[in-house]
Amino acid sequence: MPASHTGDGVIDVVEPLSPPPAVPLGTRVRSWLGADIDPERCRVRLSAAELDELTRLRAELRRHPRTLAELSAEPFDIPRLRAVMADVKRRLDTGIGVAIVDALPLDDMDPDEARAVFWTLGTLVGRTVAQKWDGTLLYDVADRGQPYGYGVRGSYTNVELVFHTDRTTPSDSHRRVMSVCCACSRRSRAA
Repeated sequence: MPASHTGDGVIDVVEPLSPPPAVPLGTRVRSWLGADIDPERCRVRLSAAELDELTRLRAELRRHPRTLAELSAEPFDIPRLRAVMADVKRRLDTGIGVAIVDALPLDDMDPDEARAVFWTLGTLVGRTVAQKWDGTLLYDVADRGQPYGYGVRGSYTNVELVFHTDRTTPSDSHRRVMSVCCACSRRSRAA
């Protein structure tokens, strides 16, 4: 059974599973190719006021660090970000299933801060669950300079990976998948 965050710092591993509801063909487009969609229709741009809230959220997380399992958006005064993530959730549930939040100021954050902000925002979209059966909450996909071969995950190399989404179960309660994509040039990676 999947491990999931219950909101109180506990990882729940005994949730009963149910199959997703049947969706009649033609009612929602949930399968598509990149060439079939307009990225601008999926984009959710953050305003200056929303970015200010994000800066305050990051500062609060710095002052009071927590583990990812302990994080929830509940205690934070972030009404604008709550509205943005409600829009993201609506787009995921009623649109084609893609929303691009443009853009989190990741250059201003260290990796742990970025993970904490991302996880906190994720709690506004739905119940957060572990990425892997061993309880790993977030998983980095990054070229670590390893050659691709037996025993080496493709996510540690520079091989082209087939685009996919990971799901822990077919349960409807875990139907939204979020990713943070960090694009950088070869020059900045070498620095």
